[in-house]
Amino acid sequence: MANAAWKAFLAVCIAALPLATTSIDAQAQEAATEGTTRLDLSFETARPGDRVTVSIILKVPASIKIGTTINEITFPHKLLTFERVTQGLSADLATAMVSANVKADERDPEKSIVTVTVTGKKGDAIPGGVVANLAFKVSEQAPLEQSIALDNKASAFTAEDLAQPVDPIAGRSGEIKIAETAPVIFSCFFYMH
Repeated sequence: MANAAWKAFLAVCIAALPLATTSIDAQAQEAATEGTTRLDLSFETARPGDRVTVSIILKVPASIKIGTTINEITFPHKLLTFERVTQGLSADLATAMVSANVKADERDPEKSIVTVTVTGKKGDAIPGGVVANLAFKVSEQAPLEQSIALDNKASAFTAEDLAQPVDPIAGRSGEIKIAETAPVIFSCFFYMH
């Protein structure tokens, strides 16, 4: 009996090994880019016809003071319509101005580009966190169980009087997964009352 329990334990450990190495790989990759400023897009789920909000998340090393962030987000305009941009908490804390400008993608007539700029007060740094939220309307014709890619080109400038481009900088692209049912969001009963 003890031998069977040991074999079961060993089987669970072997099955968990890929998960552990994936987690270690992700931690190593994050540690390798620890000195890199990041302007990442979130991943969301929506149904055809829904409105969905995608966040821009700033991750910044302690040694760098960010004064301006710029994201150029390319999206298929037949599947998504850009509606508006609002300040995220980090932009709000920095009393930053948030603006968005939409134009056609000259390289691909099927796509549009929304440029989101977050500009802090002169000399003030924008803290890490959500700097902006973009609202999109998903087309009723968006295919189920497909993902809509949001290509992200990120750049930033320092908060110094003579602002300098931030280098290195990276920006993960976002994605909106089209599903038949919207995701369920659970909230804590005690927090709500």
